[in-house]
Amino acid sequence: PASWAECAGMHEADAPLAPNPAVHTACGLQLRDPQLAGVVRRTVCLAAVAAAVSVAEFAWCASRERGLGGPESAVGPRSVGLVVSLLLPVCAYVGARTNKRNVLTFFCAFSAIRLLFLVLTLIECNATLSWLHHCVRQCDPRMQPAPKDCPTETDWEWACKNLDAGQRSPQQCYDYLGDNLDELDQAVVVALAVGGTLAVPLLLSLWWGVRMYSVLKRGGSISMVPLGSQ
Repeated sequence: PASWAECAGMHEADAPLAPNPAVHTACGLQLRDPQLAGVVRRTVCLAAVAAAVSVAEFAWCASRERGLGGPESAVGPRSVGLVVSLLLPVCAYVGARTNKRNVLTFFCAFSAIRLLFLVLTLIECNATLSWLHHCVRQCDPRMQPAPKDCPTETDWEWACKNLDAGQRSPQQCYDYLGDNLDELDQAVVVALAVGGTLAVPLLLSLWWGVRMYSVLKRGGSISMVPLGSQ
């Protein structure tokens, strides 16, 4: 059917131009799809929140003189976790900006690994604290014979070493543990709170990151990248 311009006798070149599709902005990127813009915004922002919480967690653990596992013995794994957490928002942004599927693959894979190790660490932390409580209640080394489920002399040495309590006899280690059990309880509560706070943005950013990855996997694009900017 004839358009209004043709019915009015207007030349085609004089007809009003159709408006350009709406362009939506997310984290400095231009996108056509408003829903996809929301996905990008959530993914990058949540990954940035997780990175900020990781920095706070690392600083808190480094400032403690002692704790479960001791800061010195755990500084390597914590440093790796911190570096990965700082890379995640960068990967989410770069993957969305350049429409590179391999970058988003890295983001999703390492988000899942970071989340898995976080959950395992929290479970181990809680299990270790339960074991320490059991030792204090029922495993005084002066008890003879010692119950079967109580630590051996080697176990006591390992426990005090990992609590940064130095080289101690089993009885000294037991006394030290009983004197500091409340402090360890508080440390674990803080660790669980921080870990739970970190797990939420990690899980959500992973969920939205998979959405971004699926768009590229289907052959689509996320952002409108100007020519020559990649």
